[in-house]
Amino acid sequence: MPALLSELEDIPVVSARSIFEPLGVQEPYRWKVLCFRRIVDCFTFDAAGKKGPSSLISIGDGWQERVAAMMAAQDVELACVKCLKFLEQPGVDQLAQELDLCSQVFEGLAGHPSWVDACYSYTEAWGLQLEARAADTSALGGSFAAVQGTVEVVSTDTAWASSCIVVSVSTAI
Repeated sequence: MPALLSELEDIPVVSARSIFEPLGVQEPYRWKVLCFRRIVDCFTFDAAGKKGPSSLISIGDGWQERVAAMMAAQDVELACVKCLKFLEQPGVDQLAQELDLCSQVFEGLAGHPSWVDACYSYTEAWGLQLEARAADTSALGGSFAAVQGTVEVVSTDTAWASSCIVVSVSTAI
């Protein structure tokens, strides 16, 4: 645990609730939208006018994080938003698998040239799965190149978004 603590020391922790509830904002969803917008504003442009990061990556277990990240990016010049939704109430083994799979795909998702919306699901029959949708499918497979598991294109859904595919990454528990 001491090694983990030293790794986490430089990671800022932000509580949307502690910032915005005292200001009278009552809805948790609004806390998250305002917090993401504040974070995006801080990193999009610096004082010299240089462009900052082109992507916002949201990792969370609630729908509020996904919607808030997408809304925060609408008003700025972010190239794309990547959302990774964890299971809402995973067991310990499932959470460990989610974190392991997240570490395998994180770099690929971060470098993906378009938006990505990914979420975990779990069934007894299939185990943990990570499904991802993206506008630019040409690089989506490469985003999952580091995965130790089964990666397959499940379907193409052009009605949902142009060039949208669903990739399922399955691992056995």
